[in-house]
Amino acid sequence: TLARQTENLKEIVEELNYQVLQNAQGENFITFFVATYQYSNQQFSYINAGHNPPFLAYQNHLQRLDQGTTVLGIFSPLPFIAEAQIILRDDFFIFAYTDGLSEIINPDDEQFGEERIAKSLQTYSQKDLQVFHNQIIAEINHFKQDMPYPDDITFLSCKINT
Repeated sequence: TLARQTENLKEIVEELNYQVLQNAQGENFITFFVATYQYSNQQFSYINAGHNPPFLAYQNHLQRLDQGTTVLGIFSPLPFIAEAQIILRDDFFIFAYTDGLSEIINPDDEQFGEERIAKSLQTYSQKDLQVFHNQIIAEINHFKQDMPYPDDITFLSCKINT
């Protein structure tokens, strides 16, 4: 709803922070990630508000998208807010996920972690999205073996062909 009112990412984050703070009265917070891509000038802009940093893969480069601000719904006003901008002239791939993915535990009490996610991205991000999704799910299941999922798992991937 906020994105229909403005394309300004800082305004969206500030208003969402206000709405969460008003509704939750400071007792709850949310993490949030928002991004835009302008084909006309090839500019990718984003703000990460305390969310697990999504990964951006482009030109054999893997970058964590961690610039932005803190969680939303605790501070008024936000103590800081930064919008990051990257020029992307070639195809790129974004992979966002919840902590349920990185916190999967195997029988040795090791977490799946960001390093394994990054390795999967480096290996499979050039593949078709369905192939990539199937592969990461297979890797998760192989890693955790018979251990239960400690939390819900959500991931979102997006390929942009310039």
